[in-house]
Amino acid sequence: MVTNSEIIFSAHAHGKILLSGEYAILDGAKGLAIPLKKGQTLQIGTSSSQDAYILSLDVEGNPWFEARFHPETLGVEMPIGTKEMLDRWMMVFEFAKQKGIDLQQKLTGIQAVFQLEFPREWGWGSSSTWIALLAKWLELDAWELNKHVFGGSGYDVFASFSTSPYFFKLKDGVPEFENIPWNPSFSNQLFLVYLGQKQDTRAGISLYQSRKTNVKWEGFVDKANSCSIHLSKAENLFEFESYLQEHESIIRILIGEETIQNRLFPDYRFGTVKSLGAWGGDFVLATGSFQQVQDYFFKEKGLMVLPLKALMVNA
Repeated sequence: MVTNSEIIFSAHAHGKILLSGEYAILDGAKGLAIPLKKGQTLQIGTSSSQDAYILSLDVEGNPWFEARFHPETLGVEMPIGTKEMLDRWMMVFEFAKQKGIDLQQKLTGIQAVFQLEFPREWGWGSSSTWIALLAKWLELDAWELNKHVFGGSGYDVFASFSTSPYFFKLKDGVPEFENIPWNPSFSNQLFLVYLGQKQDTRAGISLYQSRKTNVKWEGFVDKANSCSIHLSKAENLFEFESYLQEHESIIRILIGEETIQNRLFPDYRFGTVKSLGAWGGDFVLATGSFQQVQDYFFKEKGLMVLPLKALMVNA
């Protein structure tokens, strides 16, 4: 964290998972998103230098991006990091200037440290939390900034400062956000299982956009909406699982891929396995008792299992 300086800004942004609405959320479907306790922090302090020193640390405290920006010219010295990440920073600065932000004032004489609280490869929102923190610091609209820098639906930036699960949808390209009191009695039977197959979200979106023209689109958004609503209102695990399965069937038709349970875990007989985010990577949701899930996914498959309830904000 920032040391030997006066702290002038500090914030925390929650990570997220999208329980329903993946892919179809881009076309107006309602998604059910869950903010997580772990996310990313930003701490900004003063510096004796006139430059802006930026440091991004992973969950182990190792730097993965380091740069020194010159406030007047936005010239940069970057000992650690990729060109792609530098380009993202420049897009943020471009957007801020368009909105009339005095970047020279914001960047002069500061040191800013970003600290992730989960591994970058987990897909819990290293990009969305970064965008949300920058938006808060620069006093910008986080959804608009995300649209400029990353595109996509932008549902994830709303998780950053949300204190409960929520519905998100795009209506005529404008985001709608609704907090809901989702903390079901069976939440101790819901688990995240890490597959370790990192997916490129933007590549997944492109694939979806290319494939959806091959199916009869009418009615799919309504069906996905119905699943999200029923998932939020399910009174027992059996009912919840039935809507998970229905949702998987809808997305399977849209993207032309087999469900993750049929493809990778056809012999899992204790509950339902559902893809989360871009199909085939990161995490899946598995239902069942703790012992059943541990025995099958961890002991037999060697996969990491995390209880969802312990991860949820205000659970």
